[in-house]
Amino acid sequence: MAKLKIYLSDLVHNFLGGGSYMFPLNIGFLASYAKKVFGNEVDIELFKYPGDLIRRLKGDPPHILGLSNYTWSANLNNEVSKLAKSLDSRTMVVWGGPNVNQTDDGYGAFFKKNPMVDFYVINEGEIGFANLLGRFLENGADIAKSKQGPIDGCVFFNEVPVCGRRLERIEDLDRVPSPYLTGTLDKFFDYDLIPIVETNRGCPFTCTFCAQGLVSQHKVKLFDINRVLDELDYIADHVNKTNLLCFADANFGISKRDIKIAERIRLLQQTKDYPRRCTINWVKTKRSIEIAEIMGEATYLVSSLQSLDPVALKNIKRSNIDSKHFREIVDHVNEAGGVSGTEIILALPGETKESHLTSLRTLFGWNVSYIICYNCLLIDGSELTLPEERKRFELATKFRLIDSAFGQYDDVLSFECEEGIRSTSTMSEEEILFFRPVHWLIQFFWNYRCYFDLMKFIYSKGINPVDFIVTVIENSGHAPQSVRSIFSDFRDEARNEWFDTPESLRSYYGKPDNFTFIREGGVGKMNGKYTWRVILECKRDFDSYIGSLASGMLPSCKSEIDDLVKFASYALLDFSDGIDFGATREVTFEHDILAWRKNRYEGDLIKKKNNSFFYFSGEKEKALNVLLDQYRHQNMNVTMRKMTEHMRITDLYYDVKEVQ
Repeated sequence: MAKLKIYLSDLVHNFLGGGSYMFPLNIGFLASYAKKVFGNEVDIELFKYPGDLIRRLKGDPPHILGLSNYTWSANLNNEVSKLAKSLDSRTMVVWGGPNVNQTDDGYGAFFKKNPMVDFYVINEGEIGFANLLGRFLENGADIAKSKQGPIDGCVFFNEVPVCGRRLERIEDLDRVPSPYLTGTLDKFFDYDLIPIVETNRGCPFTCTFCAQGLVSQHKVKLFDINRVLDELDYIADHVNKTNLLCFADANFGISKRDIKIAERIRLLQQTKDYPRRCTINWVKTKRSIEIAEIMGEATYLVSSLQSLDPVALKNIKRSNIDSKHFREIVDHVNEAGGVSGTEIILALPGETKESHLTSLRTLFGWNVSYIICYNCLLIDGSELTLPEERKRFELATKFRLIDSAFGQYDDVLSFECEEGIRSTSTMSEEEILFFRPVHWLIQFFWNYRCYFDLMKFIYSKGINPVDFIVTVIENSGHAPQSVRSIFSDFRDEARNEWFDTPESLRSYYGKPDNFTFIREGGVGKMNGKYTWRVILECKRDFDSYIGSLASGMLPSCKSEIDDLVKFASYALLDFSDGIDFGATREVTFEHDILAWRKNRYEGDLIKKKNNSFFYFSGEKEKALNVLLDQYRHQNMNVTMRKMTEHMRITDLYYDVKEVQ
């Protein structure tokens, strides 16, 4: 027969524009391995955006359509698969990826929900997909004949799920040719995508909320170090649409050789001005400190804890590092001038309102400088989604639209949703809602550095930032009208973003007026959306409200607080009327804030009149312009909230120096 025409797709919604999405490395691996095994017998095209794929399906249907299955593309995959089958019923539809429960009941539910899918490739996909291609070729591209017996690494449905033998993990990862070095991913350098590299596979941990927690994924395998370094060089030589880089590893820093990778990143920064920012999932070891120091401002050392509640940790089969060891990492990073961070998840089974507050207060007390707060989501493929786990912990869930994950592409209309825990046996829905604005203001005040200096000062006076944030929320009814409106909108949206079923969500957003609203950027990740609403709409009123509230709590410190709020107002790049990178300001302060910062906020904020000069460096201007182009949208709020998910946050702030 003629060459087997294969379309492999790692689809994302780019209806609102791209920018936040990664190169399709996953299907790049599948393609490079399939080409190695089958050579000229196969002709493979890769796709990231649905419009491109739909046009090719309509113009030249393939023998095989492959789609990667994640929560952010599941409905889109479903709609595109139906379209492919309607255009040519002989097209074999294959899905693969972590978004499926790997039990007979899980597979049965999947194929019932997605009847147009012919095969599912499980776990590492390269060998399973190659096995499927071999069977399909042997049977003359006939789907029915290809289902006459199990296929190792694959599942199909024939009244019941038919599962092939579960394949062992690939021992030598370099059997799979590099999608970068073979040129398989070259065309995506012309897209507004972020390059992503994988230096190892597997995760030694067993967290029940994560698909990486499966026993089959435990042993960590390494790609050859020279291959990884060559890939980084290749990416730096070809990248032209972004200054960002992402690592796919579940635990970067787990191997001593990762120091060499960090050194190469540092070299590329110095010689190629790339990458400016790296997104990394870190292992929690002292080696990570050394690596983070090498990479400098390009990364934050985020060591995920998920919770400090021992009951919750036991329930999710999570074993955290010793708190003393974690604090040593935080202290070391902070002393070196880096950014120490952690992630914490709300509504894990067994957690209470008070235990979550205690975790947050503790993290501020430990001087963690970047605290990322998530709601617990249920992800197919993780243990926590199993019926017995839902029943055991009395998990009640609802569904919300995934940020930017919707769109209309020709006649395909799609909305993606995520399933979030709204109550458990130990936490009510109202208690979960209580934390929604708390998490927002942690991101706004602390992580985005908008009031970081003020929070450090308040803490030095005995008030935990979490308690100040709760006070800000509880007193918002007394704020200026512009600020009151934002808090009111936030509360309403936090409650109303959730739907009882995916069907009710899609019905609601499919109505013309509602679709227009989300198309114009009206719905998105709330923390980012409302941070930028404040900055773009009422920053001066918010400054005034925060300052007056802090002064009311610490009346003897009004002079220091006034200065700190004034400094925060001038430090952030002015977005009120366009962006004037060339603007400079000389401002008088009554206290030596720069010296206090330099001393890492230790000691008193000394009263000393001084002038500070605010200016925006050419390096920051260049970096910001790249990202503004990458994330550009007609709604500035959409541009900024998407951009700040990945960028170096300090690039939003003026450099400051004392006027002598």
